[in-house]
Amino acid sequence: MKFEELKHALSDISEAANQDAVLTLDSGLSGPTVSVVALTHGNEVTGVVTARRVLQGLRDGALKQRSGRLQIVLANYEILQEADDFDDLVRFKFEDMNRIWAKPGGVEHEHLAKERIRPYIEQSDHVIDLHSTNRASTAIGILMGYEAGRIDAMRRHLDTPYVLLEAEKFLNGMSLVEFHQNTRKSGLSLVIEAGQHFDFTTIETNVDNTVNLLKHLDILEGSPTDLAEQPKVLRVYASGIAQTAGKAISWKYSDNPEGFDFVENGTHICDLNGEAVVVDRDTYIVMQQVEALHAGKEMYYLAAEV
Repeated sequence: MKFEELKHALSDISEAANQDAVLTLDSGLSGPTVSVVALTHGNEVTGVVTARRVLQGLRDGALKQRSGRLQIVLANYEILQEADDFDDLVRFKFEDMNRIWAKPGGVEHEHLAKERIRPYIEQSDHVIDLHSTNRASTAIGILMGYEAGRIDAMRRHLDTPYVLLEAEKFLNGMSLVEFHQNTRKSGLSLVIEAGQHFDFTTIETNVDNTVNLLKHLDILEGSPTDLAEQPKVLRVYASGIAQTAGKAISWKYSDNPEGFDFVENGTHICDLNGEAVVVDRDTYIVMQQVEALHAGKEMYYLAAEV
């Protein structure tokens, strides 16, 4: 995808959105309010393309609303809006917008963006937050506090190999979806990590997942597709936090961590902050980083099968 096409996808949504960069599509019928959030991180741009594809489907009649309200929320969109090329895109300007939801409002850019969209997140019954990963990785669903029966229902309609639970316990700050889950405990609060930034081959799956979930949530007409193979559920049990920016980690189990790797109990996976990290159970290593962008950055998550 050319950068100009990406900018056009953003402008197509933002020109139809309100002053808060939120586009609300109201069916006129009672039902849930569902927010699809794009650009929580300014360089995770597949989400805005996905959201526009859903919008196009509604415009041309390929998709139809059944009930409720669909909100397309452009979070940290100014980074893409102000960029001239892919190289200009960054995760955030001043502070990670996906780690500040427990902090009081500030005057920095990401705090202002958080306060701009906060009322829409608070009024949403369900939130689907579209993300991507720094390194090549399989698609991942990250689910906040959901009871077992509803996890099973969601898994039937989410085409990712894995779903992570309890990741919020190991983040260095509160995320948007954790904030939503604390507000609406019975709702779906889900991150979809589509794959690596700028890997636009992931968009078809991302669109299919988003549409399938919107059907599952009764926002769109049609029955959601039941997947023949459901995601494996993993529970996060640890994360590694860099104490300094830069080369805080040295990977030991592989010369080329792939973004979602399996290792056996007892494996020395890395040295972090000068200390050896050895897993005490069979473990999936998730979203590995090779360099810390800033102190406090999560360098990996460790998860085990439920």
